Amino acid sequence: MTVTPCKRDHDTLDGLLKAAVAAQFALGKELLGLVGTGVRAACDAAGLAKAKSDPCCDMPEACWMPKPLGEISCRVAPASKGQVKLIVTNHDYQPHKVTAQAAGPHAGMFSFAPAQIGLGPKERTTIVAEFAAPQQPGTYEAVLWVTVCSDHYLRWTIEVGEGHCEPCCYEVTVDDNPDYVDHWYDHFYCPKPCRGIHGRQG
Repeated sequence: MTVTPCKRDHDTLDGLLKAAVAAQFALGKELLGLVGTGVRAACDAAGLAKAKSDPCCDMPEACWMPKPLGEISCRVAPASKGQVKLIVTNHDYQPHKVTAQAAGPHAGMFSFAPAQIGLGPKERTTIVAEFAAPQQPGTYEAVLWVTVCSDHYLRWTIEVGEGHCEPCCYEVTVDDNPDYVDHWYDHFYCPKPCRGIHGRQG
């Protein structure tokens, strides 16, 4: 899952400049890294010894829990629009139905194109979520749900007000990966492979 602003025309030049700066920074970091190799090795050894002495049990959330996509926020002018492009990939070997919908008191201000679509094995599609800002200033929020095999959710907050003219366009990747493996931490009642409300119909 990644959340990035939509690309604009001047982003190409900005990206080249950033890449050049990053390359110089990486070179300097590499030189410093050669000097500090011995120190890091000692620290790593100490950390490994501590890790072995500390009992741990890193368990993920229950398999039926929805997967978070993150949070985004925008500031837009009244009567303007905001957009989120949901780039959905079905990593399964079988087709699934993809559905997108908004939830919350302001859900009616959000629309999806398309709101439902079939997605074959390993296929990818883009669902465009759009927010139509009202004339009345205020803060509006909704949870965007995307269901493939699992349920995924994104929290989107929009502040509407005079003088707000910032671009409101994001791209969010939704990588749907069914889990066919029975893990030791799974609950026996977890359905496999799909846990999404709509995904079970796929």
